[in-house]
Amino acid sequence: MRGNVLNKSRCGHPHKLSDRDSRAIVRKVKKNPKISAPKLADHIATASGKKVHPETVRRILRSGGYNGRVSSWKPFISSVNQQKRLDFASAHSSNLNPIEHLWEEVDRRVRQQAITSKETLRKAIEHAWTQISPEKTKILVMSMPNRMQAVIASKGGPTKY
Repeated sequence: MRGNVLNKSRCGHPHKLSDRDSRAIVRKVKKNPKISAPKLADHIATASGKKVHPETVRRILRSGGYNGRVSSWKPFISSVNQQKRLDFASAHSSNLNPIEHLWEEVDRRVRQQAITSKETLRKAIEHAWTQISPEKTKILVMSMPNRMQAVIASKGGPTKY
């Protein structure tokens, strides 16, 4: 190998912006992520007198880890539709439906048995259903105010119930 390859001339047009200018562009975007590439190019032209194309700015930003993305527009939900959603969710929410918890109890008890046919499954379900105590159903009914408060607090999202 002969000579130093670092200082050899390269083909193509030399860069208009130095590494320092590139870092300044990335810093500006970090400070204000919503600034556009044409506005950055104009700012560079007024600040340093170097006229650069917005695509040059975009290339620098891509190399700095920034990719141009446009956030998708999400329409607002009217108050009427919000109420309809809440009513629907309340009626179909397992958090507010005690029978769902009773069926979970039946399911747990049936899965502990060896089921070999439809008839044994039917008998196991009936037996598990009769084994649920009235206290269990009373506890579920008494927990409804707490369940409703939890659903309201989570704005219809998941709860601990």
